[in-house]
Amino acid sequence: MVNTQEFYSDLWDKILDRLIQNNKSAENSKMEFVYAEDGKLYIDSVSEFRKGYYTNQYLKLLNEYLSDLSDEKLEIVFFVNDKKDNKTISKTVEKKVSSTITKINNREEKKDNDFSSLISSKKNSFQAKKIETRRLESNLNERYTFDSFIMGDNTSLAYNVSYAISKEPGIAYNPCLIYGGVGLGKTHLLQSIGNSILENNDRLKVIYVTAEKFTNEFINALGTNSQINNFKNKYRKVDVLLIDDVHFLQKKQGIQEELFHTFNDLYETRRQMVFTCDRPINELKSMTDRLKSRFSRGINVDLRPPEYETKVKIIRVKNKEKNYILNDEIVDYLCQNINTNVRDLEAAFTKLSAFHEFTNIQLTLDKAKELIAPTLSSENNALKNLSVDKIIRATAEYFDLTSYDLKGKKRNRKIVNARQIAIFLSRELTDFSTTEIGYDFSKDHTTIMHAIEKVEKAKSSNIELNKNLESIKNSLLSLS
Repeated sequence: MVNTQEFYSDLWDKILDRLIQNNKSAENSKMEFVYAEDGKLYIDSVSEFRKGYYTNQYLKLLNEYLSDLSDEKLEIVFFVNDKKDNKTISKTVEKKVSSTITKINNREEKKDNDFSSLISSKKNSFQAKKIETRRLESNLNERYTFDSFIMGDNTSLAYNVSYAISKEPGIAYNPCLIYGGVGLGKTHLLQSIGNSILENNDRLKVIYVTAEKFTNEFINALGTNSQINNFKNKYRKVDVLLIDDVHFLQKKQGIQEELFHTFNDLYETRRQMVFTCDRPINELKSMTDRLKSRFSRGINVDLRPPEYETKVKIIRVKNKEKNYILNDEIVDYLCQNINTNVRDLEAAFTKLSAFHEFTNIQLTLDKAKELIAPTLSSENNALKNLSVDKIIRATAEYFDLTSYDLKGKKRNRKIVNARQIAIFLSRELTDFSTTEIGYDFSKDHTTIMHAIEKVEKAKSSNIELNKNLESIKNSLLSLS
């Protein structure tokens, strides 16, 4: 007679093998089959953090593999099981595990209720006042929390890494660099880490600072030895250092030297560092190599512009906050047409809700289009004076090439890819014809058309290409 639990255990092994074949990052994962019951495969994920991470990163894919490998209607459930057992377990143990799951859920529900009670009465709570005092000392804004960050596919990795850091600072991922364009949530995640640590650990000292303020403090401290010592002690005796916009430090050799030594001191004593940047650290042209190598020791995660579904989720949250509901037609129009960042999407919503609040007139789609027209045209206005030469220079710099490389005849893969991207952007962002673009690249009309078609076709499936296109556009916007 076939042991049912053993059958499901073997099925899980096959599913996990397929996941690892397709996702090398899952090789070191700790996901163990415990038991199967009522159409569910219960998988021990070891810790609450791993449970959240596995759910976000792998659950959808694992359920697809499960559907392929089994005719039964089954689903995978992650949980945290303190009791380690053999893969074949008795009904009695199953009941105990089920009881454990119930207790965990009840505990988590109670924790959520207790936390909500604390927040609602924080003005009268000594602990809340203490947190508020520490928050002011740390330069943190209480609005930036993990709960208020709306996660989508474009931000899930950065969110989960940030959350893990807040639970185990100095251990989980150190250092961490979060990079991406303006208005995508870098500062929100950075400060969420600090706020979460303050609320859950009253022993750790946290400091949030922009790179510009860090630089100005350093310059002001150069007057005397005591001042420079105070500056060093301030930043080298923290448990968690959060620095925003490190791209500001380019071409500033003195402050880079100071950050290098601060970095070493904190890293050697296993204290947490998190930085944000507007691009990958290796793309900063005027940052010292040894400082770049320090940033690369830990984990670098990116934030990308939100996809349609994430934008809809953001609008729904804003609807709830404002107690005002934009109709589906207007929501769809906003999410289809605002393609820059979350900040612009929120600004458009604020404008529409304010119009309704102050006029008490119900919005129509035509009126909404009229009100947000300036927002939609802002990107076009910023790019309207672009020349093909400026696009060539921005693309060449992004790929660490020269304009001559893109205009020349070299045909190694890196140059060809960069050249085709520059041609595509020249057609997309300017009014020049393919023939006119060809003059700038010293290429004929058919070569230009081929490059445009190739990039257009690859966009639908090439994530890296889309990220490159978005990054170059952002750099062009900053130059305009």
